[in-house]
Amino acid sequence: EGDVREVHPVNLGECEGSCSPSDCQLDEWSEWSACPCSGVRTRHRVVKQYPQCGGKACTGSLKEGDACEPQCNQEADVDCAYGTWTVWSACSTTCGTGFQQRLRPVRVFSSGDGEKCTDDGQKDTKPCKELPPCPQQQNCTYSDWSDWGECNAKPCSEGSQERSRKVAQPAKNGGVACEAASLKELQTCSKKCPRSKQDCELSDWA
Repeated sequence: EGDVREVHPVNLGECEGSCSPSDCQLDEWSEWSACPCSGVRTRHRVVKQYPQCGGKACTGSLKEGDACEPQCNQEADVDCAYGTWTVWSACSTTCGTGFQQRLRPVRVFSSGDGEKCTDDGQKDTKPCKELPPCPQQQNCTYSDWSDWGECNAKPCSEGSQERSRKVAQPAKNGGVACEAASLKELQTCSKKCPRSKQDCELSDWA
């Protein structure tokens, strides 16, 4: 705690002449001081009237200390401040629903308990006006499959045969595109073995 001073009675001797005793009177306490780096705040009071003619002496301290949270290193409270808005950007799209945006820089960053800067405070968005509707998307479509081609296997073995199809309608306006791998299809096939040759045999005459 801070320095504490006590007021002690002083023998003033006998007063000359006749007078009425007056007791010591202390003034009201002052407000607490700001909390310094030492972590002890103080308040004071003064002697309003000293004792006279045998009155009661002053008692109690004229200064008090109290523990507090130091404020010596605290930053001043400063609110965030922004600069000037930019012009609105071009629309994000040419059809359907789009947006425009404008930005502004931070001119002064906040400190202490001041109002903080935010991302929303640095940008502003609004919808674009009078955009035409976007063309409808169309996915790729294919024709029907052709018949299976001839099997390329040799007799008594396995091979493959193929069928194909064409692109009937290419994709438009961002639709799902056609895939080249989807235009052909293979499957396994086989050919039977030929029968063994047999000579003609005639029966006996009747």
